[in-house]
Amino acid sequence: MKAGQRTASFAATLNGKGEFLSGIADMDVLTTIPEPHLRRFKYSKVLLADSNLGVETLKEVLGHSSHVPNVVFEPISKEKSVRILEGNLLSHVTILKPNILQLRDLAFEVSRTPFSVDFTELSEPVLADISKMAETLFAHSDLQGPSRLAHIVITVNKHGVVLASRDSPLKHIKPLPLDPVLIKSAVGCGDSFLGGLVYGLAKDLSLLDAIDLGQRCALRSLQSLRNVAEDVGEAAKRII
Repeated sequence: MKAGQRTASFAATLNGKGEFLSGIADMDVLTTIPEPHLRRFKYSKVLLADSNLGVETLKEVLGHSSHVPNVVFEPISKEKSVRILEGNLLSHVTILKPNILQLRDLAFEVSRTPFSVDFTELSEPVLADISKMAETLFAHSDLQGPSRLAHIVITVNKHGVVLASRDSPLKHIKPLPLDPVLIKSAVGCGDSFLGGLVYGLAKDLSLLDAIDLGQRCALRSLQSLRNVAEDVGEAAKRII
């Protein structure tokens, strides 16, 4: 950090069920990461980037990631997530990990086609829309030449995960069972899922097994008041 910069901070408002209602964040420090720190992943199995990074930083990082087997991108807010659509940035990503709302926003930004997403049930029409949105993003990533984008891992709240892969049928991965009485807070659930997913990939798990590990980490987060559950490591021990 440079003198006078603010550290990253985030504050959230929850309802009585521990569900996220609104939040405010200050992540500006991430837009000015010194260049020497941006290429320290030469021998990494996984590179994780999110849309808190500025466009120029994303260009620097993703532009030197061709040797990394798994390049994962996590959208954040609607305003920031579209940064990955600048130029050919999306083509450098191998796994895009949006939630269903972020998927809708990205697909709309590309196609200007409005998609209505109903969270009540993961019905066949909703799955068909998810497939169309995923295809839109795959096509966009191909616009400026060969793309590395192979998978879109979509979290769909209580319905689990939907995996969209090139030239493969959509796969719905159901959530792990949990008594609603045990849920204390949903804050940190998505981050815990992402952490488990990335850790699994770094340990050479298949994508489906890494998604399963992510769900197990998210399950522990739901049962904790902390953003990252104290016992989240136990989830990994049972798989790896």
